[in-house]
Amino acid sequence: MAWGVVFWSIATFLTPWAARHSTAMLLAVRALFGLAEGVAIPSMSTHLFRWFPCNERASAVGIAMAGFHLGNVMSLLVSPIILSSVGINGTFAFFASLGFVWLSAWIGRIPNDPRDSPDISHSELQLIRAGKIDSKAESSQLPPLRHLFSKLPALAVVLANVANNWGYFVLLSWMPVYFKTVYNVNLKQAAWFSAVPFGVMALSGYLAGASSDLMIKSGCSIIHVRKLMQVLLPF
Repeated sequence: MAWGVVFWSIATFLTPWAARHSTAMLLAVRALFGLAEGVAIPSMSTHLFRWFPCNERASAVGIAMAGFHLGNVMSLLVSPIILSSVGINGTFAFFASLGFVWLSAWIGRIPNDPRDSPDISHSELQLIRAGKIDSKAESSQLPPLRHLFSKLPALAVVLANVANNWGYFVLLSWMPVYFKTVYNVNLKQAAWFSAVPFGVMALSGYLAGASSDLMIKSGCSIIHVRKLMQVLLPF
């Protein structure tokens, strides 16, 4: 997670320079950004598995994803203001600096495993670890990629994420342009219109997580709950 933040913050900072240099350089920098950002969701999922009890994990995912969507809402709303004040270079530098500010708090406070944290009490650790196997012993044993991609469920997860991310980030990037071009609204108004879907995603994602935990606690199968939420909330 930390290295991902480092590299995507650097890529964000370099984007205006790359755009002025050449199209190929811009594509390379944005590809670096995408590769670095690609670790965020898998790392987040691993940390949530390690740090939350089984009966609170869906709610934790809902809160984390709500933060993900609300970050997009805030960036859409503040970007026009920053852009009008400090220009395009300053806007990218501002968001790149946020990554390093976050990193300074994260890297010194959050270990990989709650068992390594001095801030977790014994009773809290027992609550978190209830029903889990010892993941430390297995964390270094990764399946071969050939074996992993030979499994249809793994391929389905990969393809679903590719399709989801493609649609999500195309909408995120181009929705303000769409409102400005088609409806002739100014950039600040377009930002407000563009932010609404992501705000709704944040709220619905949190409600889905909390509802999932309630359904699982009431005896519903985790598989059935997961499939139901996937149908109701494809994003």
